[in-house]
Amino acid sequence: MDFLAEALRIKVFDEADCDYFIYELKSKGSKLPCSTIKEYIEMNAMKSS
Repeated sequence: MDFLAEALRIKVFDEADCDYFIYELKSKGSKLPCSTIKEYIEMNAMKSS
């Protein structure tokens, strides 16, 4: 999911694009740690603290 966070940071994707991408992967059975990019960024921020 780091690549999505980077795509958001450099404005290749917006938050909705990232969330939709995550949704599509999860709907196909992927086991991702978060359901939204915001959740992922917040989770990583807590790990860095």
